[in-house]
Amino acid sequence: MNGFLLAWSFLTRVPTPLVDPVTPADLGRATRWYPLVGLAVGGVQIAALTVGSWTVSPFFGAVLCVAAGEWFTRGLHLDGFADCLDGLLVNGGPDPVAARARTLAVMKDPHVGGLGAAGVAIWVLLRVAAVQAAVAHAAVVPALLGGAVLSRALIATDVRQFPAASERGLYASLRGGVSTVDAAIAGAAGVLAAAWMVKADPARGALAVLLVVVVPAFWHRAWLKKLGGINGDVVGAAVQIRELLVWAFL
Repeated sequence: MNGFLLAWSFLTRVPTPLVDPVTPADLGRATRWYPLVGLAVGGVQIAALTVGSWTVSPFFGAVLCVAAGEWFTRGLHLDGFADCLDGLLVNGGPDPVAARARTLAVMKDPHVGGLGAAGVAIWVLLRVAAVQAAVAHAAVVPALLGGAVLSRALIATDVRQFPAASERGLYASLRGGVSTVDAAIAGAAGVLAAAWMVKADPARGALAVLLVVVVPAFWHRAWLKKLGGINGDVVGAAVQIRELLVWAFL
């Protein structure tokens, strides 16, 4: 039960009564429920899109859709995206160990730098445009629901595959708790979401699924080279990237 509650507590603003202590195994089991949380996120976005489009205009609906998603998730993944942009500005320098430490320190800093602020603004505009594209192609339901489920279903796989950039922190604890079974259960939900998207539009759906797999793989490996591992910010940014790819290409 703690895993189920943790999934909602960590990924959304839904208040949940957790049972202390929270163990790495609880964090791992929570990833099994991430796709279900994604389904709820997509539902919130569709509801906001529908209300905004009917009451004001389709563009207003798309803006409200993106805003509702960020509100419901407390901007968790968008914050990770901003931190990654700030981390990209850190100069490598001659000492890789010192450069890695500086990059991690910048990413942990709660303040957002210039590149992070500008990048987030542009990114939000891209997300709004992608929602409008999904609406124009009559694929908004599989795009929003499928994208939200698939992007979160792959978190467990990412965690299992890539080492932690730091020995301490949430990502390190999560990596220590995610089992093969956890990744398999979450992955199965992701496969169902991908199959639904391909069924909705075979050509565009297949392209979207392919990009969802390939593009974040390069993203993670770039950070693996920079930091020697990845962290929660990198994974959160990957969720944003995957969602945008689905919305834009489906």
